[in-house]
Amino acid sequence: MTIINVNKVTVRILDGATPSDTNTFELKGAANSGALQEVKITGLASDPVKTWGSGVAYHISRMGVGDVKAEIKALDIPEDVKAKLLGYTTVDGVTYIGTDTEAPEVSLLFEGISTAGGGAYLGFFRGVLSLDEFEGKQASEKAEELPSENMTFSAMASDDAATQGMYFAKYVGTESEKIETLKAQLHIVAGA
Repeated sequence: MTIINVNKVTVRILDGATPSDTNTFELKGAANSGALQEVKITGLASDPVKTWGSGVAYHISRMGVGDVKAEIKALDIPEDVKAKLLGYTTVDGVTYIGTDTEAPEVSLLFEGISTAGGGAYLGFFRGVLSLDEFEGKQASEKAEELPSENMTFSAMASDDAATQGMYFAKYVGTESEKIETLKAQLHIVAGA
């Protein structure tokens, strides 16, 4: 089944607190709250490495994952949300980025639709977001789309007992109990 129309991402700052509007943020296209354009997930498989002996490929190392990442293209992320997700310091409305800037650990849940018509849920248990560059343009006489912001999510293995060592989870379907279990495992909702 192919996953199409990934139209929402929920980002949860893993601060040990109960999920709330100060540590859980959605980019879903609501006015003035940002929108998800696309996501590209890589590193879900390790690069196989052959060990040769006696003139043949004797063994192939193939266990685990590679460098698990999600390249996220988003629009119009509110500045206060961006500052929290990227670890920026804001004082009296001015945002500062410097040697002490450290992004918090977060979990992510992307939501979309599968070609079968049901929901599609792609989750990362733990990692950090980064935004390497800002780009600004002068207005032109021709109408243009809003510029995208490109963030990178670098995944880490889960350290929770139930999902120890896992980086990524996927559920395609409509069973609300399974969706809620995944959300709880990602700490999007209370319960795991």
